[in-house]
Amino acid sequence: MDILIIGDAHVKPGVSLERFDWLGRLIYEISPDVVVDMGDFSDMESLCSYDKGKLGFYDRRYKADVNCALEARDRILRPLRKAKHKMSRFVSLVGNHEDRVRRAIELEPQALEGVISIDDTCQKPWERIPFLTPIDLQGVAFNHYFPSGAMGRPISGENPATTLIGKTFSSCVAGHSHLLDFSERTTVTGRKIRGLVAGCFLAENQVEEYAGLQVCQMWFRGLIWLKNVSNGN
Repeated sequence: MDILIIGDAHVKPGVSLERFDWLGRLIYEISPDVVVDMGDFSDMESLCSYDKGKLGFYDRRYKADVNCALEARDRILRPLRKAKHKMSRFVSLVGNHEDRVRRAIELEPQALEGVISIDDTCQKPWERIPFLTPIDLQGVAFNHYFPSGAMGRPISGENPATTLIGKTFSSCVAGHSHLLDFSERTTVTGRKIRGLVAGCFLAENQVEEYAGLQVCQMWFRGLIWLKNVSNGN
């Protein structure tokens, strides 16, 4: 099985979607068996509780966030639909940014339940995987991030891929941090266990204000193609 990984894309109004035209052409050319969106595909900045009260926050609109995410997903699929090409399996993990929808509904259920939905930014053929629910693909676990400890904090550290292996005891892929890291270990029976932190798929010059320019320069912006995935290898 060949798997194409899309790291956190943070699609939002005002940021170019050109990278998704390129991504659609790439998928058409390489025909991966599975395409995995690692979560935080949609930034959902209109629901960011940290920014309430800041200048410009109230110009943000939920509908604009949703339409932008749907447009990005449509651009990915256009080359395949135009050529009537065989569709890959498309899997979309819910990240903490999309999970803002659920949290908003929990805070104001009478006003928002049935009005907005976690699935607004994701339509068929994408398969939606709930927040922090790992999905197994040929022995590799994919999750937006793998929680650890009593507080459920994301597994991190100076070498997060190594920490992933140590905590999960399995081959796994995580997003969330926007960093790129890889680690490999061999068990006493000779089985390979691999950990991967998959970077992000932000636009070339996209800077996230919460992180600042210096941190953003540390991020890996690109895609990852896993070839011949079988039994965790």
